[in-house]
Amino acid sequence: MFKGAKKEDMKRIASELELCLSDKLTVMDLMDLIKNCERFKNDPDSVHELANLIIEERKMEESQQLELEKIREKAKVDLEIARIRAKDIDNNVEINCNNDSSSLDSLIKILCRCCLKKHHLSLCFSQNPGTETASERVIQPSLVGVQKHCEREGEFLMANCPECG
Repeated sequence: MFKGAKKEDMKRIASELELCLSDKLTVMDLMDLIKNCERFKNDPDSVHELANLIIEERKMEESQQLELEKIREKAKVDLEIARIRAKDIDNNVEINCNNDSSSLDSLIKILCRCCLKKHHLSLCFSQNPGTETASERVIQPSLVGVQKHCEREGEFLMANCPECG
């Protein structure tokens, strides 16, 4: 009679037909109640039409709910992927920054070796008190005994040396 109808659909049909409902009614009781009502006896087609509309409405709501759940799950997955990518980018930046500072130290040592070979001076590195960056290091020519400091931040001593150019 009501193909694809669930108990909740049958309760809604009975409610639309203004029948007295009880929580204890089974699906069979609900079907008997609907079949024995005056409206069904007078115009069964309209009751079938009402039942079909109620069933279709429930199915539509279920499919919309399912679609909404799929969208939520996809959003969760997309958010997790974005978090992982952001974390990877942060890790790569950290690694690159660490590599940059070690590369800067290596570059300073190479420049000093080149200058040492050119001038045949015995040079050693020392750190300015209170500074920690590689660009503020001092080269001390031990033979001459004079300390030269970088005048501008980010400039190496060898670049300021009149003999090195």
